[in-house]
Amino acid sequence: MKCQICEKPITDPDNAYSDDSGEYHTPCIDEWNKQSALDAGIPLSVIEGKTKLSDHFSEEYIKSQCPKGESK
Repeated sequence: MKCQICEKPITDPDNAYSDDSGEYHTPCIDEWNKQSALDAGIPLSVIEGKTKLSDHFSEEYIKSQCPKGESK
């Protein structure tokens, strides 16, 4: 099996992640998810767990972007 991101072989199953979309090296999918969150406008400090989303955006704005019980 090979990583869907870097296309290199996955030789260590303990350092691998898989889901319905494919198989990945854990560092590759972690970086891809981090970049996706940054592209969506999530601050790096939130991604790293240093701050909360509410430290950067008002509760009203957060609710307007992702109302409870609704999935996008």
